[in-house]
Amino acid sequence: MRTMLKWAVAACLVGMLSSCEDKDKGGGGADSGTDPGGGSGGAVQPGVLKGRVVDTRGQPLEGAVIYTGFALDHSTAGSTRTDAQGNYQLTKLVQNVPYKVDAWVGVDYRGKKFCLRVSPETSSDYNTFTLREGAVRNFRWRLQGRMEDSTFGPEEDGSWFGGTIRLFSAFDDGDFKSPIELSLTPSGPLIDGSTGAVITRLVDLQKSQFVLDIPAGAYKVSATRVKADGTRMPIRVGSNSSQGSSEYDFEFNPVQTVLECGSYVAAISGLERGILYVISP
Repeated sequence: MRTMLKWAVAACLVGMLSSCEDKDKGGGGADSGTDPGGGSGGAVQPGVLKGRVVDTRGQPLEGAVIYTGFALDHSTAGSTRTDAQGNYQLTKLVQNVPYKVDAWVGVDYRGKKFCLRVSPETSSDYNTFTLREGAVRNFRWRLQGRMEDSTFGPEEDGSWFGGTIRLFSAFDDGDFKSPIELSLTPSGPLIDGSTGAVITRLVDLQKSQFVLDIPAGAYKVSATRVKADGTRMPIRVGSNSSQGSSEYDFEFNPVQTVLECGSYVAAISGLERGILYVISP
């Protein structure tokens, strides 16, 4: 609950700040334009922010939202979208102010609209910059991986590009010590259209109730209790403590927000935390 509250407050504050564009600080708005020699192969040019955005397969990602915010308070500076080659360019920014840049992609998946953060391609692409020197910042859509700029610890919800599942236990037999082996089998293409693979996680409920960094998608979920002597016992899974079965259909949902996709700077994935109950046999 503490983590969820921290996450929600941070997202709301960022959203409010982003809506207060300060024209006097150089919030000149969109400055779209292709960068024929830019992208990952382009050289740094004074007065220019540019780069390239690619999808999970390394192909150009057209229409991705590029959003720059002032590094000190995250208020709006400027935004644009990538062209057909995945390139973008911004020049209408105050030159002596430090900026941070994020990329977002809007995706329709299983009848829902998602707005997902796109990962900076390398650690240096997370760095702040000033336009006086210019900068190249490239991005690659990733379904998993650590957000290097997250304020949350690596064991906390909200620090990964993948989704989080929060486990609740309903064990009438009182066995809360045995670890739970969770198996997630994709029930269709993942959110990027890829096939995906079976994911198996061993969860010690005495240490953590979170299953972290799961690629966004839809899954058939099953669970097994693993006792100290190696005995394996299938248990039920479901959406609440009173109903459960040997297999449960689970899918991630988008974060609910009234903000336009990409209209904020925030270290969040764009995925709502999933809830799953593990129940006595």
